[in-house]
Amino acid sequence: MLTKKYLLHLFNLILVAALGFSSQGSVLAQSPTQAAGAEIAPPLFSGLDWKTLGVVQKDLQVQGQSLVLSGEAFEAVASFPDKNPTPLFEYYSSENLESLGWLFVGGVDVELVYTNGLDSYLTVEIEQCSTDGVGYCVNVWLGNVLVRGLTVPTIVAFNKTTPSNGATIAMPTTTYQLLRWTDAQIPTTDRYQYCIDEINNNSCDTIWLTRNSLYSGGPSDFAILPGHTYYWQVKTRDAGTYANGGTWWSFTISTVSFNKTTPSNGAIISPPATTYMLLQWSDAHIASTDRYQYCIDETNNSLCEGNNWITRASLYSGGPGDFPVLTGHTYYWQVRVRDLGVYANSGAWWSFTVQNYPVVASIVRGNPSGSTTSAATVEYTVLFNQSVTGVDISDFTLTTTGVSGASVSSILGSTGVFTVTVTTGNGNGTIRLNVIDNDTIQNSASNPLGGPGAGNGNFTTGEVYTITRPVTFTSVASEDGWILESGETTTTGGTMNSANSILAIGDNASNYQYRSILSFDTSSLPDTAIITVATLKFKYAGTIGTLPFNTHGNLLADVRKGPFNSSSSLQLNDFKAGASMNAVLSYINNAVDNWYSNSFASANFQYVNLSGVTQFRLRFSTDDNNDLGADFLKIYSGNAATAADRPQLIIEYHLP
Repeated sequence: MLTKKYLLHLFNLILVAALGFSSQGSVLAQSPTQAAGAEIAPPLFSGLDWKTLGVVQKDLQVQGQSLVLSGEAFEAVASFPDKNPTPLFEYYSSENLESLGWLFVGGVDVELVYTNGLDSYLTVEIEQCSTDGVGYCVNVWLGNVLVRGLTVPTIVAFNKTTPSNGATIAMPTTTYQLLRWTDAQIPTTDRYQYCIDEINNNSCDTIWLTRNSLYSGGPSDFAILPGHTYYWQVKTRDAGTYANGGTWWSFTISTVSFNKTTPSNGAIISPPATTYMLLQWSDAHIASTDRYQYCIDETNNSLCEGNNWITRASLYSGGPGDFPVLTGHTYYWQVRVRDLGVYANSGAWWSFTVQNYPVVASIVRGNPSGSTTSAATVEYTVLFNQSVTGVDISDFTLTTTGVSGASVSSILGSTGVFTVTVTTGNGNGTIRLNVIDNDTIQNSASNPLGGPGAGNGNFTTGEVYTITRPVTFTSVASEDGWILESGETTTTGGTMNSANSILAIGDNASNYQYRSILSFDTSSLPDTAIITVATLKFKYAGTIGTLPFNTHGNLLADVRKGPFNSSSSLQLNDFKAGASMNAVLSYINNAVDNWYSNSFASANFQYVNLSGVTQFRLRFSTDDNNDLGADFLKIYSGNAATAADRPQLIIEYHLP
């Protein structure tokens, strides 16, 4: 009988290559000579009858790391008369699996774990599963492994890697991940200790810092300084094994200078929008929270007037205590270390001058002031930072969405404030006014907008108008009509008429209910339309008997997104067919100029069909008044002789 120790000894390191897998139950083994990466199924010994267990999950501990294997599992049982399953062991030897691209990464009891380097893992179990010493159970797992912690690495020597021995490196901001080493493959939680000091004696004169990762850092670490040489070593915490055979390595930090960098001394710059990041300097590598203070003023005396030093933890200017700079002015500035008082550039103050260029300060909505409008023209107010000349229509462009035919029509103003009128064209969408710099706009000193060169004074971030013009749909004559109930309480259609210019809503002399259908083709609305208003209007044409508003309650409109039935043409079943929403609108007897009108709640805009017909069914809340008298409201249909009398669905929308 083979022992677990023998099985683990049998499996060695093998190389990494790609491998796919199949979920089939029985798979023939691939030839050991097959090219790496060509394997398309788990390596299953062909002499066994394999059974697929499906997708299962298994928890493992490999090289001290927790793994979760989730994938296909395959099981087989074999008996060998000579009690020596040599063919099975040879097939799952490292030499055979190596040709299939698998790398051995660790053993767990009788279970051996491999990886192909492509997030796929293979485990093989071979163990005696009978008491007579003849039968062996074989399990093969193939799937993806989630590694809790570090990815299972290739087994390598325990060495320091970065920085290389004797290297000169730039000053880091922290020792976190500055020092790196390879995995010693030790099963412990706090796996490593490293030491760094400035004494070249192959011993730790500071403190060993514990890490469970393959790089330096941690709360107990210390700051390093430019121009210094350091010596370092790594060892396993529990076993006391030293990296690189115990040889200490060194590295040197290059010297740095604490200097101002931007803008250069004496530079002439374009007007900045803010001083945030306008001034920049190099790192003094000091261990302080509020690390720097800078000063900027207009007096050339190498002093900070008023002691107005502004504290920054970053390598650039800005902050709530800052102030704007002005065009045409020269400024002087300095930076120092807040706690130590060390000055940049050895204390020499630098200067810069802000060029006196005109710039666009803002473009805002004028008339109307609101962002949403249906107006044929709108006005923008364009503000420059100083008086300018040469402003004309050619200096402006429009950015539009969904709107066509919009244009700049006129400009009024002088000095630095101008009113620009824009015609909104056709359609619904958005309009933004832009200034396009072509160097024709200049200040009194003939300095062009934004400085010399076209485009550097462009302004394209002004306010936007959203145009929402109403679109009126007239009901489709051939699809409108009235439907009369087949009996007083049947709630089914009995007769109908789609050709009459008049529609009826109420009841007849037999107490049968009248309902009417209005159909609108709303497919011309853009697919991306965002509806803001939806209003249904229809015109009073007369009354038969008692006005139903007095006896039948409110007039209700059910809506259907699409036809009530299989087609948009009038059908008897439209009388009771399901609606997208019942009573989406309710009308009282408040017609204005004989028009009844009501608008959707915003939550119901969704029932307007952007790609087909939108239909309404008009009915009173009470089906009849049981007086055996005809009492119904008459309204004009889409067949009305006068187009202005036909029902209307009015939609306002904009595009995103």
